[in-house]
Amino acid sequence: MQRYILRETIISMVINTAFSLGFFLLVFPIGTPVRVWGLGALAFDALPQSAAIAAMSTLVPGAIAMRQVRQGRIARLEHSALPRNLWLRALVMALAAMVLGGAVSGGVLLALGLPAIPWTAALIGKLAYGAALAGIVTPPTLRAALAAG
Repeated sequence: MQRYILRETIISMVINTAFSLGFFLLVFPIGTPVRVWGLGALAFDALPQSAAIAAMSTLVPGAIAMRQVRQGRIARLEHSALPRNLWLRALVMALAAMVLGGAVSGGVLLALGLPAIPWTAALIGKLAYGAALAGIVTPPTLRAALAAG
């Protein structure tokens, strides 16, 4: 079971890093310093990124895991504190990630005290954040999916 969760978490991290790259390239012009504060700036962008990654890290691996349990390929787990309903679980995780991720990202950016960040540094930060958030969200939501089966 642990190997399955680890494998799916790594896959989720890779996919969400790729999504983070794609959206970063759409939102922030290549090579241009990235503003930190304001609508559409780096701190603001942490909110939709956090929600989207948490939702995707819940929905996709969760749907696959629940199907695996129903087909008898993976054993059902006993219990999870997260909601049984996949869509509700994704919503709860998206909102929690948006609030907590936004606060942590904002705190880090505030501590840096910069009005803008070099494009490459901002990209690396967004990719690392996307991978880390997927790595945090996927295991507990996957366990919840295995319990809900």
